[in-house]
Amino acid sequence: MKGFVTTSKGFKVIPVNLVEIQKFGAVAPVCDSCGVALLFGGTFIPVLANRTYCDNCYKEWHETAVNYPEDRNYETLALDRALRVLNR
Repeated sequence: MKGFVTTSKGFKVIPVNLVEIQKFGAVAPVCDSCGVALLFGGTFIPVLANRTYCDNCYKEWHETAVNYPEDRNYETLALDRALRVLNR
């Protein structure tokens, strides 16, 4: 069963591989930040409106990201939805 990881800043993210990214409907999976092909997977970030980033973009985002308490409800809903898709 697929699960999530809680980052050092408290964000909930899901490391995903190519097959899992395609479960979200991506025909040609690319990083939602830089556009590079995600041949080896990436990180699904529910709080960012369900974006999937390559490793480099994810690291850059996480360094400067601020975890706002008012985003928790949205993050939880998006995370639950993503996990239902991945665990089908």
